[in-house]
Amino acid sequence: MVKSGNNSFNTKESPNQTILYYCLGGGLGHLTRFTAFCHTLAIKPKLITLQNDYLSNILSRFASDFFILPENLVSDKAGLKDWVLNIIKQTNPQKIIIDAFPGGILGELSNCRRELDNIEIEYIARILKLDTYQKRLESELPHINKIWQIEEFGYEQKIWLNNLAQTNNIPINMLKLEYLDFNVDSNIILPQNSWLIVHSGSELELQELYEYARDTALLEKVTPNYVIIGQKTKPTFLPKDLPFYNVYPVTNLLKKASRVVSGAGFNIMEQMSQMKAKHMVLPFNRALDDQHLRLKLRSKSLS
Repeated sequence: MVKSGNNSFNTKESPNQTILYYCLGGGLGHLTRFTAFCHTLAIKPKLITLQNDYLSNILSRFASDFFILPENLVSDKAGLKDWVLNIIKQTNPQKIIIDAFPGGILGELSNCRRELDNIEIEYIARILKLDTYQKRLESELPHINKIWQIEEFGYEQKIWLNNLAQTNNIPINMLKLEYLDFNVDSNIILPQNSWLIVHSGSELELQELYEYARDTALLEKVTPNYVIIGQKTKPTFLPKDLPFYNVYPVTNLLKKASRVVSGAGFNIMEQMSQMKAKHMVLPFNRALDDQHLRLKLRSKSLS
């Protein structure tokens, strides 16, 4: 399959075109990718997503409207399907952009070709735990009109994506996302020799990152100043005098820190790709995202 070069596309949309962006997934990763995708392609679609505290003050810059998934439908495949199809009927979009999961996060869109007929479907392809995800699919995927591949894949997913492109008779478009500098963290002053520990996940995972950073510092016989960025209240395991900030996003701080300690989620790995020398990564287990593979592939590209 012939692939296009990075970002060499005519991305201007008709001003009257209604675009619906499907953005369902855990954590802030999908929403961060949404803002980057909209910024890169200069679009402002309607957004389907989960409830998040950051929607009102940041994501409203990128979405023309919001549809928030009710909590009781998060694990209800049939209910989720009905809810999404109702929004599609209500908004009557000419285009639907599906992030990460081409058949929906629960597979709820995998038997909806009739309902999605005459709608242009774009798929943003990220690393997937393919075997796990395919078990959620009931039948064929929606007919896809465009594929945006945003990172390198392992062998099996490469074959799968090429087959998907061939089935739909379309190329695979490589896309490098551009992350906007929001400046919401510009008032935070980092100390000298600061190690920035960034994580939007659980307190337990944040503790693992903190201990990983401390162990590394002991091995290197250095004494950094730790600064923690989380999306909840300050965890009890952290020393009282250690700086903790609940701020999102942290573009400026990533640039200013002496080192950044994080998981291997797509966005942080992409944002740190130009600052690899100071990035310390501890991959975590996810249901559908293979952080271990992402770290392996990106480390291999540097060797």
